[in-house]
Parts: sequence; structure tokens; C-alpha cells
Amino acid sequence: MQTIKVLYGNVLSDLVSEDQLFEAADLNGIGITEVLVPGVTLSIPDQQPARLNDETLPKAVKQRTAQAVAGQTWIDLAMQEVGDESRLFELCDLNDASITEEVEAGRVIQAMRVEQDKQNIVNVLRPLKPSSMYYKVGDPAPEGIEYWAIELDFIVS
Repeated sequence: MQTIKVLYGNVLSDLVSEDQLFEAADLNGIGITEVLVPGVTLSIPDQQPARLNDETLPKAVKQRTAQAVAGQTWIDLAMQEVGDESRLFELCDLNDASITEEVEAGRVIQAMRVEQDKQNIVNVLRPLKPSSMYYKVGDPAPEGIEYWAIELDFIVS
């Protein structure tokens, strides 16, 4: 028997194969159509065949990973990989991290499945590394009144 953490939007059929659906429901004392609470850990039966190809794995078992770069934050990764800042806590929980924790460059993070309506956001932000930067590292800092800070660059007398 294995355990798996429920993610936002998961249903029991996402977590186990169709032939194990009733067994998984019985193990957890739930119905096969019951709404699952994100963050809850469920017991699931062991996968039957030792060699499963990617097409036979349930959606929740297929791990998507990304590698953090210098200057990224957890909110940046949530937007870049999932396209939704409201899933920040879920992303941090999945990676055993705090939202205030610094993300080390090179850290491999696990990401959740992208919702259909957020795919366009992910397509735009994923190529930008990190997606929260408005200019590239090494480029001169942008200049102009919209970038100035009062009493630092812009002094009122």
C-alpha cells in the first residue's frame, strides 16, 4: 500500500487506475465520487504491474518537474509552472517548502497539472526565466521617472 497527497482538483480516478478505484475508496472509507480535500493524504493500493508505461499511469502519478533559476520565488514558480498564484500554497506543500523560503538556483521542483484555462498563461511565462523579472540580469537598470524611488533617485526639495 502507498500514500499520495491530494492536490486541488483531484478526483479518486486521477489517483488510481480504474480497476483499483473501489479498493482505494474502501481503504479510505470514502465513495468513488466523493469530493477530495486538497492536502489530505490517502492510502492507495500498490500498482499491479511492475513495469508501467507513462500512458497507463494515473494523471496524479505523472510527475512534472521544473528547475528553478537564480532570482526565482515561489510565487514566480506558481505563475510560471501552474499559471495561477492561488495555487502557491499547494505548490509549496507539494515541495515541502514555505512560501517565504528562498528558492535555491538549480532546485528541482515538482509541479501540479496545469488547468486548461491557465495553459495560455503558462505558455507565455514558462520561457521567461525568472518570469517575474522585467529586464535581464546583466542589462543596465531601466532608467526614467517610473523606476525612480523617492529620496533615493528622485529627491524632492
